[in-house]
Amino acid sequence: MAIIIAVTNQKGGVGKTTTAVNLGAALVERGYQVLAVDCDPQADATATLLSRPLQTPGIFELMLSQANGQPIAPETLVQPTICDHLDLLPARKNAAQNADAQFSAVMYRELLLSKGLGHLPERYDFVILDCPPNLGLLTQNALHIAHYVLVPLEPEPYAMDGLSMLLSVLDLVQLGGNPGLALLGVLVVNFQRAGRPAIHRDIRATVEEQLPGYVFSQIIPQTVAIPESQAQGQSILAYAPASPASVAYRAVAGEVLRRLGLSDQKG
Repeated sequence: MAIIIAVTNQKGGVGKTTTAVNLGAALVERGYQVLAVDCDPQADATATLLSRPLQTPGIFELMLSQANGQPIAPETLVQPTICDHLDLLPARKNAAQNADAQFSAVMYRELLLSKGLGHLPERYDFVILDCPPNLGLLTQNALHIAHYVLVPLEPEPYAMDGLSMLLSVLDLVQLGGNPGLALLGVLVVNFQRAGRPAIHRDIRATVEEQLPGYVFSQIIPQTVAIPESQAQGQSILAYAPASPASVAYRAVAGEVLRRLGLSDQKG
């Protein structure tokens, strides 16, 4: 059975998709089978991982089929990607833009993704959920099926406010149907080594003080190579394998495996 990780932060532009894609690619390098699930109506993970236009329904249609009582087999939606052994359950851009309103009358709507995926996660070692930049229905669905939450966080003023709100939501999800949900860690991204290093170090230290033991020791440096890789439809590991960001995401994958008590390299 797969370990399911939701990559989430209600703030936009903090590297959720970048982290979901590149963590998945780094785990694949270590021999693990990974399914990425694009839960974001912006469909950035889909655009990054597919080298071709999406021709099939996506995650929103999967959830809608559950709501309508005519379930789609999830394996028919899974797409191979540019990374061997990294599969994708894609999203059609903007298809789920109004998901909260469209599913407002559906009973147990926060469980539509769990029901829709069915036994599909059993085929993988990891399922990584790329969540939208809010705490709406799609994120709630992701949190109800996840085992762990990974929070990318930019070391900017007010970052702790959003993090505190997310942690409150995690508590509610634990009480409301997923008691095993746990915080895997907070990953500091877009860390500037020049220009604003003092404030970035101070904010990272504040997060560590508030959440001792939960902040990843590895940081993701700010680099132009990341948006360049996305524009080329590649992971940073494939686009610039020796770049500091690639080295960092490989280290994050190692730290994730250690936190989960798993082998650094799957045999």
